[in-house]
Amino acid sequence: MHKETIKIAFAIELYVTMLAAVFSAAIYYLYRVFLPYYIIKWIILAVMVLIIAAAVYGVVFGKSVEHYMKEGHLYISYGVIFRYCVNIDFKKIIYITRVHGPFEKITGVTIFVFHLPGGRIYVPIGDKNKAEGYVKKWAKHIQ
Repeated sequence: MHKETIKIAFAIELYVTMLAAVFSAAIYYLYRVFLPYYIIKWIILAVMVLIIAAAVYGVVFGKSVEHYMKEGHLYISYGVIFRYCVNIDFKKIIYITRVHGPFEKITGVTIFVFHLPGGRIYVPIGDKNKAEGYVKKWAKHIQ
């Protein structure tokens, strides 16, 4: 598996696992206070299925991320169930920012946000060195 794919998959798995942990803690609290035991068994099973599904989805999503530049346009596509494809003209980009959340810092994944007149486009990149190279290359086209 490619290095970028592993990092993006790890970021997704970490995010879903943290959500499942918070969800499990909330269930434990509700169990102690409100819920009967037979409902808790089904909820715990659902949380375990969610974590396993995240492990599979993370790898598949990491492999689906593609982006390349050609003739002043940036082509981006990613997605598993629904394929998200977009062509960005560098003349229309207002500015580019990076997401600096805790999951991005832990996993080393860089997520660029392209701000356009009609909204935002998020592009995950799994390698910091590659991301820095993209910033330099894209900055020439934006100015």
